[in-house]
Amino acid sequence: MSFLDILQLALRNLRQAKLRATLTTMGVIVGVSVIVTMVSFGLGLQRNLLSRFRALDLFNEIRVFGKNVFTMVSPNQNPARRGENTGERRGPGFTPDKTPTRVLDDNAVAEISRIPGVAYVEPSLMVFTYIRANGHSQIESIAGASVPNASSRFKEFSAGQMISSPDADEAVVKETFTRDFGFEKPADAIGKT
Repeated sequence: MSFLDILQLALRNLRQAKLRATLTTMGVIVGVSVIVTMVSFGLGLQRNLLSRFRALDLFNEIRVFGKNVFTMVSPNQNPARRGENTGERRGPGFTPDKTPTRVLDDNAVAEISRIPGVAYVEPSLMVFTYIRANGHSQIESIAGASVPNASSRFKEFSAGQMISSPDADEAVVKETFTRDFGFEKPADAIGKT
């Protein structure tokens, strides 16, 4: 049987079973289209989510903390005293941790910034204090940080701009801060003390 005979036989079978051939062809077309569409949708969704997460620094930000009062004593909490009635305790429940640790100072910041792959290092200090503004008073956290460099994530503001210089008497506040202190919109808080 030659190739021409095989081709004629195939065409004759297709003519005899037109409905079956049409349905099979349509099924293959629809199946391939669905697979291509789903893969494209999945890849597009993945790319969109990853770009949004990268913009938030969720995958490339590492926070380094020094010792604070709680971490100095909590590792050495006396386990025999846990669960006891506080009125029956004698002696300290916590013992100080005297293990020497590295201080997070300017030298440590410079050393961390020299690690390969580090885009920028931004030291910060956070304290809780009472804040009065616009006739309101409440406890808020205040964070001090260096004026961000060009690689910083703080680029867009609802109102105002980034701190102009390291020694300027300026602050950047969240939108929730402006609402909590009675400002109708963030722009109303600009220039107020």
